[in-house]
Amino acid sequence: MKHPTRWAIVLALGLVLLLGGGFTPAQAGRVVGDTDITVPEGDVVQEDLYLFGERVVIAGRVEGDVHAVAREILITGEIAGDAVLAAQVIDIQGQITDDLRAAGAIVRVRGLVGDDVLAAGMAVEIRPQRPVAGDVWAAGYQVYITDVQGNVWTAGNGVTIAGQIGGSVQAAVGDSEGPPVALLTFFIPVANLPTVPAGLTLTSEADIAGDLIYRSFQTARLDPGATIRGNITHQLPQPPDTNLEPEIQWGTRPWLIAQGRRWITLLLMGVVSFLIAASPMRRLGRYVAQRPLPALGWGLVTVLGVIGAFMLIFLAGLLMAILFGLLSLTTLAMWSLILTFGLNVVIVLAYLAYTTLLAPAVVGYGMFSRWDRGPYRRIVLLVVGVTLYVGASALPYLGRIVQLLVWLWALGALWLFWRTSRPAPGSPPPPSPEGHGTGQGEP
Repeated sequence: MKHPTRWAIVLALGLVLLLGGGFTPAQAGRVVGDTDITVPEGDVVQEDLYLFGERVVIAGRVEGDVHAVAREILITGEIAGDAVLAAQVIDIQGQITDDLRAAGAIVRVRGLVGDDVLAAGMAVEIRPQRPVAGDVWAAGYQVYITDVQGNVWTAGNGVTIAGQIGGSVQAAVGDSEGPPVALLTFFIPVANLPTVPAGLTLTSEADIAGDLIYRSFQTARLDPGATIRGNITHQLPQPPDTNLEPEIQWGTRPWLIAQGRRWITLLLMGVVSFLIAASPMRRLGRYVAQRPLPALGWGLVTVLGVIGAFMLIFLAGLLMAILFGLLSLTTLAMWSLILTFGLNVVIVLAYLAYTTLLAPAVVGYGMFSRWDRGPYRRIVLLVVGVTLYVGASALPYLGRIVQLLVWLWALGALWLFWRTSRPAPGSPPPPSPEGHGTGQGEP
């Protein structure tokens, strides 16, 4: 296969052109977008084709490459170059002189392929009139392969080899003791699709010239008459590594390094926040220091409010999308879903950023805010507060409680800050907590 990734780039470009709403002639080929696209039998196209539609039928001859995205693709004619296809159902009954790269729910190859085949789908059937001239890469829920001159790499819940393979076969398959795969599709009906049992099966027509290497929990099913001229290697699947990042033991050197990194991160975020918004950060900290119990209670209310806002936005966006869809206003329905998703992402990111990055600075400063006498001392207080937080939150068992309390205090301070920043119309603004109990105003 000369360009193993070019098909993905071409399909992505094609989808961008399709969603862009228009098609313009390309220098190296012809771009066509329509509901039904047909190259009639007897017609000859001398250039590359980029096709986007509901149904694509190529019954004539194309001298160049074909790149198609559709719901159904049927090829009964001849393609002299590569075929790069994406559809719900792909049926190759004609001839492809070069490579075939296909992705769909159903991929059937019953014609001729002059080079490599790369196919992925719910069901992949490669049963050509003559052996595929190159190698085959096939992946799907069920895979059925007959004649290939080269090597075969395949993966699926059920894989059946039922023909001559000129090279070796490497397969990763499911459990052969499971029930047979009965493929049901709500796409276009496909007749005579073979039912592939789970696991690896070699029928009596299977003849592998090279090695058979397969990975499965169960032994392959070899029918009488199946021939493997090379070696047979059965590999058991490796269990997933559920402990990719082993827990660092408390008090060890890696633990100290991890805590040091946390301290630097939180301290930098706190310093930057005070440099950018000193007055709001001071007010938040002093709400924690002077109204700890109300801040704690309002913090819990804020958590519930964030969850409620998330659900309310989701339901409102969903209802709007359904309403616009019933009115056939598909563009408004799509944008309703996009905006709903975007708003919820913003809410979640803002909540996580504030609680994990800014809350330690708010509470850490707030604990010592009464000794705030100027910018330099403020930084010293911030360093002391963040250091205490990192140390306390790293304690076994107790650390989780410390983190929860800090998050709630910081969220409650944010709620109180928002309330005092929005006075009732006609009423004087409420007094700021700054300077209360300290005998000091703003330095």
